[in-house]
Amino acid sequence: DSGTVAIASRSDYGQLTFRDWHPIGGDERDGDIPDPRDPDIVYGAGLGGRLSKWNARTGEAQNVSPWPLASYGARPGSTRYRYSWITPVAISPRPPHAIYQGAQVLFRSLDRGASWSTVSPDLTGAVPAAAGCAGDVPVERASACGFGVIFAIAPSPAVDGTVWIGTDNGRVQLTRDDAATWRDVTPPGLGDWSKVNTIDASATDPATAYVAADRHRMDESRPVAFRTHDFGATWIDIAGGLPQDEWLGALRQDPQRAGLLYAGTNRGVHVSFDDGATWQSLQLNLPTTGINDLLIAGEDGGDLIVATQGRAIWALDVLEPLRHLAPAAGVDPLDRTRPVLLPPAPAVRLRFNQNKDTPLPPEEPRGENPPTGAVLDYLLPAAANGPVVLEIYDAAGLRVRRFASDESPVRSRSGVYFTDHWLADADLPATTAGHHRFVWDLRRERPRALDYDYSIAAIPGRETPPAPAGALVPPGRYEARLTVDGELSRQPLTVVADPRLQRTAADYAALDGFQAAVAGLLADSATLATAVGGIEKRLDAAPKRSDGNPARWVDEARRQLREVRGGDDPAAVNGNLSGLAADLESSDSAPTAPQREVFALSRGQLEQFAARWHEFAKRDLPRLEQQLHGPKGAR
Repeated sequence: DSGTVAIASRSDYGQLTFRDWHPIGGDERDGDIPDPRDPDIVYGAGLGGRLSKWNARTGEAQNVSPWPLASYGARPGSTRYRYSWITPVAISPRPPHAIYQGAQVLFRSLDRGASWSTVSPDLTGAVPAAAGCAGDVPVERASACGFGVIFAIAPSPAVDGTVWIGTDNGRVQLTRDDAATWRDVTPPGLGDWSKVNTIDASATDPATAYVAADRHRMDESRPVAFRTHDFGATWIDIAGGLPQDEWLGALRQDPQRAGLLYAGTNRGVHVSFDDGATWQSLQLNLPTTGINDLLIAGEDGGDLIVATQGRAIWALDVLEPLRHLAPAAGVDPLDRTRPVLLPPAPAVRLRFNQNKDTPLPPEEPRGENPPTGAVLDYLLPAAANGPVVLEIYDAAGLRVRRFASDESPVRSRSGVYFTDHWLADADLPATTAGHHRFVWDLRRERPRALDYDYSIAAIPGRETPPAPAGALVPPGRYEARLTVDGELSRQPLTVVADPRLQRTAADYAALDGFQAAVAGLLADSATLATAVGGIEKRLDAAPKRSDGNPARWVDEARRQLREVRGGDDPAAVNGNLSGLAADLESSDSAPTAPQREVFALSRGQLEQFAARWHEFAKRDLPRLEQQLHGPKGAR
């Protein structure tokens, strides 16, 4: 998610400029589907009707095909079952999670592929003993001669017994009685030999489905898309707003927002907020490539994942902003004349980078992780006249963090192991009109230290935060606030624990309290060290005697400062506490006993120094200030 890109947004919000797609895997493969009951079991479709069941625990890959004789490349009519290059497979999201596989008929297994039933007749329009099927068959007779196959299978997530299928020769069929009967519900105008790439059955309404098809094999490079809300009795053409020189590879409905649709063409991705009546590009930084399929998945169904034609698998994280741009039941939830902070998705308490090794060279190929932290999206109807401010408050109403567009973050230059390529500028809230994204890393303000250090690890093109960083906030409820030109917009924000960890709320509270104590002691030691160091610098700059040596009162002041320091140098204490703070923020574990001992030792040292310093400041510092400023200072 490096860089900023723009696409057209809805209504008065100009450009969408939030960070966007990132690659998450290799090329798309045909029909790899995990078992809903066991994620270690994956079903993979291959050529000629092959279906393999792969066990991640053992590495076994068993052939569980309905008919385990390959028919790839065979002429229709010469084998019992026929398939095209891709073997369609689907698993019902409803128990008992039947597996479906398509040839010219539909197969179903209720025991993970151990046995199969044929649950449909030929659904492709083939005519038994049709004439003119020998030799080269013209396209006009190809369907009757049995060249079509099932290409898309969509068991309904909303109701039992309803399954939609689409064929590669332009048929859509539906069963609503668990395959006892089938009905041809092909959209009028779909056309013979339109390849039905996907059928998306609504997650909430069994009567609703969306069909994506293409006719580029017929030399027609145009999108084909239909919707129905009455089990296919009527269909509405919804392809008009898509680019008319692109064909459609996939069409999916958002499972949480009715009417929010995503379409993948042979060149990219598009989005509709009004059930397909209008469309706009959602390309962002996605490569110009064919989109073979779309999937809404991830935590709480919050990610849009696309399988491309040879350009890897990509994900668009956090769909909440798009969901709130889509009117619900015809009611627009947004006031589009004012700055709006959109409701953020729950933020998982994770760390940006746990790598502790040398950074990869800039030219090394690498993937991009999604943003780590709370993703805050906001809309500006016009460019801000003043600073844009984002603030985070905890449940007690205390401010945790503040970001402003007019800030000038000061970067520490000490301890850098790498070139400036790994020191990108910190992100600031954007001020231009449009849709913007800002990511809070879930950290408190950085503790005050005399010096900051960089890990040897870094990521090219991304900000490398120096240590010690602010502590991660504990899981809980927070509030995000956006202030633009006097307009305040608020949204609740939930921070959730890393689900891989077994920690209680008390554990997080105890760690947070200890980190706060360390940060407080860090600030105290920095204040004292700065005060002592400031006087020492002024003594170094004091005028010399005529013989070039310091004045006697300067030597006396330095002796007094050495006595005040004793063995409890606040600068050294600050350095020790900086290392302790950096270690604590790298793990959610409770502080170790040695870490607590270091803290207790540092606190004792600082208390002893502070007592001597305050005595010095009360007894000797006023006279020293007079000497530094008075006429005798020149002697």
